[in-house]
Amino acid sequence: MCRKGELHVLRRVTYRIRSFGTLSRTLWSFTLGWSWRQKTLKSCALLVSLLALTTAEATSQTLAESEEQRKYLERIVLSAVAHREPAEALIRPDIRLLETGKCGTPLQIEISRLWEKFSPQQRLQLLRVTSRPTLHTSKLSPNDFFRIHYDTTGLDAPALLDNLGQRVEGTYHAYADSVASAFENSREVEIGFLGYPEPPTDGIAGGGSEYDIYILDLSFLLFGQTIWTGEGRIDTSRVNYTTLSYIEVENDYRGYRTPGLPGLKVTAAHELHHAIQVGNYGVWSDDFYFYELTSGWMEEVVYDEINDYYFDLPRYFRNTGIPLNLWDPDRGYYGYERTIWGLFLTKRHGPSAMRRIWEEMVHVPSLDAMERVLNEFGDSFAQSLVEFFLWNFFTAFRASADLYYDEGANYPAVRILSQIDLSSGTGGISSTAKPLSSQYYQVVSSGDTVTLILVNRDIQRAKNREFLDFEYTYDLSTFNQGSGFLKLPNGVRVRFTAENPSFWQTIYLINNAFATEFQEELALYPNPFILNGFDVLKIPIEDAGSEEVTLYIFTSNLELVYSRTLQPNPFLGRFVLTWNGQNTDGVDVGSGIYFYVIESKKGTSRGKFAVIQQ
Repeated sequence: MCRKGELHVLRRVTYRIRSFGTLSRTLWSFTLGWSWRQKTLKSCALLVSLLALTTAEATSQTLAESEEQRKYLERIVLSAVAHREPAEALIRPDIRLLETGKCGTPLQIEISRLWEKFSPQQRLQLLRVTSRPTLHTSKLSPNDFFRIHYDTTGLDAPALLDNLGQRVEGTYHAYADSVASAFENSREVEIGFLGYPEPPTDGIAGGGSEYDIYILDLSFLLFGQTIWTGEGRIDTSRVNYTTLSYIEVENDYRGYRTPGLPGLKVTAAHELHHAIQVGNYGVWSDDFYFYELTSGWMEEVVYDEINDYYFDLPRYFRNTGIPLNLWDPDRGYYGYERTIWGLFLTKRHGPSAMRRIWEEMVHVPSLDAMERVLNEFGDSFAQSLVEFFLWNFFTAFRASADLYYDEGANYPAVRILSQIDLSSGTGGISSTAKPLSSQYYQVVSSGDTVTLILVNRDIQRAKNREFLDFEYTYDLSTFNQGSGFLKLPNGVRVRFTAENPSFWQTIYLINNAFATEFQEELALYPNPFILNGFDVLKIPIEDAGSEEVTLYIFTSNLELVYSRTLQPNPFLGRFVLTWNGQNTDGVDVGSGIYFYVIESKKGTSRGKFAVIQQ
């Protein structure tokens, strides 16, 4: 029999199986079953030998992961060095630089996020290339809030561009004045009009108490970047610490996709908001997609006529399968390409919605903040997400500025994953989707084109950053196939299957118009209303427009549990009021039958529904 110590080893190693590779797990499955039955010294010896084998495999995997991380850290360091010293990138052609798109701030967030993992030597390198530049001279902006630093000679000396896009030498003072003007105008809109707080200044670090802007010859077509270091942190008691910062901008924007002063202007709007974000609301490292998304949105708010963000949209419209809250700089998903989420929320609820989200992000990450704020507006995150993916279909040649994006005609057309021909009578779709993503399909039948917009609204997994692929299936038919099929007005029948159907929603369009008869079936939806923590009851209201109405919810005993004046929201081609199943005090109501009453200037409407508490 095994001695006590050997049995202790036997018990311990069983807990390590999950970390082993496929071969070792197979060996363990066979050997453990045999060994527990035999419990002989020989079996224990075999297990100890096998432990050595599997430990070696696990160690090998750990080393591989460590090597991958080491290479990634090297890439970050070299990328940071190359931003200031481009020639350094030529010395290590074996290392691919980390691309950051138009803004260098994603590199800063990666440096901040992984700071403890860098070696002491790497930290010294990073501190050297993220330290404040020393330039020839500086001047104050007209309102004395910004100090503009610049050279008058050398590579970093700024210059305006002529009509041919070439530098006009000797215009460094005029360019510095343009920088000051662009930032003051951005400050007037972002702080004066929209109500964001000032970015904190840094005492005398840049030569005075003003916020510092440095004009440099930035590499790799960077528009600008907001930089901070560990020494500048303000509130370190929070996970999302706040920090002092300074901004660097390009010295001429020659050869840029948006060249000259227009490129400078959108950079001022973009980077100033980064300074506001990290200085007042804090740094959520895994949530930085929302920082870039908001700064891109701010460009459009401050300088509506420039539209540099158009260049980033194709990346998202070609792949709406990425989660809305994905932050993956290594694959080029920074958030610029999702700027339209800010434009969507602004058109539905006004620009104050974005500021309120940032105010909530002092306490919680972006998804939680959006849930809270959208509830304040009588909306919900899940409902907004579905409507957002609908809006993304109505762009390019399908655009309607009255109903959807103001500039949607200039956006790309969303990618249709596949088109199914139902001429044979049946067809199907089997695929996967990640949380907070969408997929677009089209089905052709008897001259009609049915568009299926599938939305995965699994918010909790997205919050946990579980960006896994979840399977789903559509069965399609033009004749009666039995139960479980939804019949559309044109006779096409659809059955959707997934593990958790409540996490999914499909929008059906026929020839780019809502499947009206089907939508009528969703008059009060869902009914019964199951309190699952993320869905909301949608109550349609006719002829609502922008007029506010009052919603009352009563129990079956006519006890008033909820009342609020709300703004109707567009949802799938109609206006609706929404209710999250909570009473006026924010507590979930119990199961039962409830009545609603809607009062508006045009009259009163009423109805009833059921609530089921899970």
